[in-house]
Amino acid sequence: MACKHKFYDYLHFNGLDFEPETLVIGTFNPEWPEGNQAEWFYGRTKRNYFWDVLPRMFNEPSLRQAGPKEWKNFCQQKKVVITDLIASINDAEEKNPVHFEVISKFKDLEFAKTFDEFKKTGVLDLLLNYTNIKAVYYTRQPGVELFDAEINKVMEHCKQNGIYFSHLLTPSASARYQMGGWKPKDPNLKRSLANFIYERWWENWGQNINH
Repeated sequence: MACKHKFYDYLHFNGLDFEPETLVIGTFNPEWPEGNQAEWFYGRTKRNYFWDVLPRMFNEPSLRQAGPKEWKNFCQQKKVVITDLIASINDAEEKNPVHFEVISKFKDLEFAKTFDEFKKTGVLDLLLNYTNIKAVYYTRQPGVELFDAEINKVMEHCKQNGIYFSHLLTPSASARYQMGGWKPKDPNLKRSLANFIYERWWENWGQNINH
């Protein structure tokens, strides 16, 4: 039995009632194990700062303590859509203990090393269908061929069509390994992981976005 994306029905923007201008792309969020507490994209907020940092790109307060209703309202107001590169892992078996352990770690590299059959979301088709998108952000750095191959198609499309594209620092807690001796450029900011991610995102946030 395949492991589908936990928010499979949202990957292609079904039921969207606004014209998106900003697209944020991630990798994969598995529907199992049951311990996956995410209620929407980037929803494992104990170890992810996405909903702290994204609103701040628009000069809005953090939504990390909010929930899917507030997150979706924010996206509607700011014309943001979110998707992931992988829609399902078709050769994953929940009753296979090795597969279950790999899926449960939520590690992109482990997905790529363990499995062979991936159903892609088709982000390029989304961009062709939603031509009002002005900026595309990918929330990981290059380094895993499975994902790089897909995102390279997106990057080339953006380049050819005047769409701003940028890789962003992962908003997950693993970003702490890149903090080192970082000090905030803004003296009013405390030295925290959330603020570290915020500053790195801000450096790569397109000038064509209305802050």
